[in-house]
Amino acid sequence: MFKKLGTERSIWIWRWPLIAVAVLAALTVIQLIRVNNKPPPAPTVTRSYTPSGQLVSGDIQVAASDYHATRIDLNRRAKISGAFRTSDLKSTVAVFVIKESELEAWKGNLKFEQETRTGYVPGGKINPVLAPGTYLLIFDNRHNETPRTVKAEIALE
Repeated sequence: MFKKLGTERSIWIWRWPLIAVAVLAALTVIQLIRVNNKPPPAPTVTRSYTPSGQLVSGDIQVAASDYHATRIDLNRRAKISGAFRTSDLKSTVAVFVIKESELEAWKGNLKFEQETRTGYVPGGKINPVLAPGTYLLIFDNRHNETPRTVKAEIALE
């Protein structure tokens, strides 16, 4: 009779520590399974960089009070060089190269940084060297009430 009572008392004394060990073991197994699950593969996004060669070639129609932009995405240092001219000496446009992040500031007539700028002229040349990044080559006709035709030959070297 004493033996039976001793065994029951032993089980009663060790019941909570055994439950705690079982719960900790279950939590450890759950954590190991959760941590070692492979995440789904990230979608591959291929980024297309601007190759060397002609950026703008021929006539560009720039609407009245508007602009024409060409995006340039570089993963290397590169030089833009070329010339432009309007159809006559009284027609003027400005040519800018700005970082894409500066576009909204430029549109809002706020302070912005530019890589190069010609001012409002009937023609000119540009040749800035650009660091890796995303840029815009802009032909600006926002100050004119009439559309402009610009003949441009601008290349990325």
